[in-house]
Formats: sequence, C-alpha cells, structure tokens
Amino acid sequence: KMKEYGGVMHEPFTRIKKELIKETKALVPGERVIIIGNTQQPYLCMKKDEKAFMDYFQKHVYFPLPDYASMRILWPGLISRHDGKVEYEFDLSTLAHISEGYSVGVLNQVCRQILNVRRVEKLDRKPLVVKEILNFLCKFEPVHKDVDQALRQWMNKLPHRKAKDGGGKKAEG
Repeated sequence: KMKEYGGVMHEPFTRIKKELIKETKALVPGERVIIIGNTQQPYLCMKKDEKAFMDYFQKHVYFPLPDYASMRILWPGLISRHDGKVEYEFDLSTLAHISEGYSVGVLNQVCRQILNVRRVEKLDRKPLVVKEILNFLCKFEPVHKDVDQALRQWMNKLPHRKAKDGGGKKAEG
C-alpha cells in the first residue's frame, strides 16, 4: 500500500473522496459552505481519482516558489515582521540567491527562530548578518527541482489551465 501512495503513509485519496461526497450530499440547498482542500503532493493522486478531485473544486490556487526578485522583497518583510531590522550593509542580494528553492514558510520559520526576544534586544549593538541567517537556513531542506516540476505538471493538467492554453474541453467557461 505504501508504494501505491508514493512511499509515504498518508490518507488515501479514495477515502477522502468518499467522505467528501458523503458530506457534500448531506448539505441542505441554501446552506453556504466553503470547502478548502490543501495538499503538497496532489500528483500522488491515483489516475482514477485525479479527474474527480480536479472537477470537484471550482478554483485552484498554486503558490510557486519565490524567485530572486520575490526573495529580495520577502526577506526584509519577514525580518521586520519578526521585529528585526535590515541595515544598509546587509547583503540582501547574496541572501536572495542562496535562498532560492526554499518556500516562504521555511523563510518565515528561519526568521522566527533567529529573531527571538533576546536577539531582537541585541540588534542595536550587533546587527543581523547573512551568515547568521544561513546557519539557520541550512537546517531546512529546499524544495527539490523534481518535486517542483511534478507540481507544475499537475497544475497544467487542471481543466481551467487547459482551457486557458486552448487544449481543454471547457473553452467557454
């Protein structure tokens, strides 16, 4: 069974599908409900369930990994969100290049770990440096290129995406 679900033990999509359909049918007309599905690995869904999940949700939101330009904006924002300061001498360009491939969630965790109460108090005497951030960043794994590519390929199979590219059946919608 583990091999069937990508080598990782987690909830099989077929069980989730059955539960979702059961709960959806139990809704009374006029009830207003938003159902939000979230996954890191939608491409592990078996072929027979894939179309059902794609059609079940009306909207799909994909959050790509931030690129260099996004990183240059994200780092100062995350540092200031955690009460830190980016000095003029701070090498933001190097940090943005080195941190490519990491998710925003990881960057936020790094800032939270570095900028604890004690470190924030010392910022005036000892400004934050890139090396300090890298020491924490190296404890996390970046998103591997093949995983990112698999997610992008899955996203391109979505019905609204096919319609946008001109290859789908739902060209009007």
